[in-house]
Amino acid sequence: MDKLLARARNAQIQAKRRLDRQLALEKKRKINEIRQEHIMYQQLVTRDRKASRKEEIEDHRLGPLKPIRAVGQKEISMYGAFDQMRIIPPAVPDEHKIKHWNITVKDRVVVLRGPDRHKIGVVKSVDKDNNTVVVQGLNMVAVKTPEFYFNLHSDVPAVQYRELPMHYDDVRLVVPTVDPVTKELRDTVVANVAMSKIFHDKILKEKRWIRYIKGTSIEIPWPKKEEPEQFDQDCDTRIMHVENDTFVPTLLEAPIPLEIVDEIRNKFSRFRTRHEPEYVAKVEAALGYKERLAREAIKTPLQLLNKKLREEKKAQGKPELTSEILEQLGRAMAKNKPALLERVQAQEQVATA
Repeated sequence: MDKLLARARNAQIQAKRRLDRQLALEKKRKINEIRQEHIMYQQLVTRDRKASRKEEIEDHRLGPLKPIRAVGQKEISMYGAFDQMRIIPPAVPDEHKIKHWNITVKDRVVVLRGPDRHKIGVVKSVDKDNNTVVVQGLNMVAVKTPEFYFNLHSDVPAVQYRELPMHYDDVRLVVPTVDPVTKELRDTVVANVAMSKIFHDKILKEKRWIRYIKGTSIEIPWPKKEEPEQFDQDCDTRIMHVENDTFVPTLLEAPIPLEIVDEIRNKFSRFRTRHEPEYVAKVEAALGYKERLAREAIKTPLQLLNKKLREEKKAQGKPELTSEILEQLGRAMAKNKPALLERVQAQEQVATA
């Protein structure tokens, strides 16, 4: 028995080691992928920076003789524009991701860095994979349209202007608060946000909390979610058909086909009163198999004695209160009544004292 327990314990330890190795390899693979994305992104940034610096030095050195680097309307419009891969920041490792986001879509924020710093805008989207936010109309850059897109649409411009994502730490919330002096609303930049206790909604499978301005009791409301506009479809049931009584139940026929009962109600529910013959036969066969096993099982003398006593007790039936038993109970109660009254009176005296 000890050898079996030791073998099972060793097998469990080995399985845990294999799982740990697989998790470590998976984590290492993800880290390598993220590192490669960062390297590629940094190479694009370095290439653009070096090319721009080289052209700037050459233009400064040549002066009026500097070359025209863009010829034609398309090249002129694409000169200085970013590639598509340049505006997509790489993902960050899980341990570096922001756990609780206090900035969400439709929040008003102020930009702290970049060409549009100190400007206020509305958050257009958030990307929790790389800890960035996109502010509508701010940090705009020219982006080159991919070449394959020109083959599909000939009227597409060569350059499109899009918002460049900004890091989560490069923006701050802007909340309207009441000025204690003028009693008027004014925009307040929130440097730090405090959080209430986190509530876990098991039904919606989401986390919720309340935002506060740190050091105060001023609550920062979350933006209201707009409900999607509903449109009537061709497959929708019209209201005039819904209000019409098209079915009147009677006692002569079932209100719904019996085949639909299994779809509405659990087929194997213990509260069900009607079952299919195949299911009844299956349950009876299982019960018969259990009873046969119970009969064929080897029992100890003590189990046989207990079974015999149970059968004898079951054969006697439930006990009945006869007149003799009731008379004996009455005599016992009358005999014990004086002592019981004395005990109650003594307890009451102790309680009042």
